[in-house]
Amino acid sequence: MKKSGKKAGILAALILVLCLLAGCGASDLSSDVAATYGDEEIYLDEVNFQLRTNQYYYESMYMSFYESYYGGYIWDMQVDDYHTME
Repeated sequence: MKKSGKKAGILAALILVLCLLAGCGASDLSSDVAATYGDEEIYLDEVNFQLRTNQYYYESMYMSFYESYYGGYIWDMQVDDYHTME
């Protein structure tokens, strides 16, 4: 019984180590060029940061206004028959 418990523990630890070393396989955003402006390259992680910063700013500014006057979540607002603000 002791040997099978030790083997199971070692196997579980080995599987955990392999999972941690495998990673998720995501690409490195800091090396992907999203656009160029003259000779300057603008990388995808910079674009993503700027977009998320703007999203936070506008959500904090307009969210309470929209909820108090229209009684709903701004990203669920219908733009046309097929699209929402989201």
